[in-house]
Amino acid sequence: MARSADIDGVELRDPHADRRLLEFLLAVPEPMFCQGGVPRSFARRVLADRLPREILDERRYGAHAVTWFRSLDARRERIAADIERLEASPLASRLIDLPRLKRLLGEWPRDAQAAERRAPEYRLALARGVHVGRFVRWVEGANL
Repeated sequence: MARSADIDGVELRDPHADRRLLEFLLAVPEPMFCQGGVPRSFARRVLADRLPREILDERRYGAHAVTWFRSLDARRERIAADIERLEASPLASRLIDLPRLKRLLGEWPRDAQAAERRAPEYRLALARGVHVGRFVRWVEGANL
């Protein structure tokens, strides 16, 4: 099996794939994870001699996929072509709300800030709708 690093030069690391780590964390009593009302207190204690103070004291939560619109916007033409191809599939037309996807395409946000207000529509309905549509076309043998 080809490794990611062999294909694109980026090595994939997933600490959750280490069974020993998972077994250890599942054995830690739940109250240790939030002692004294401090979230992630167990990790803070375990990593106290390995991380800078400013990281250990950080209480905010990180944002996930903050550049989602930039990535989606870069694929806009491909998404439009995918929706057009999906319209030729009776199965995809039955399973996916293609008029909604076309409407979202026509109302494309001008920038990431505008897109953020409609994130569920673009991240979920549009992106996932097209993704499912590609799968449907693959099953039909149309993506070959």
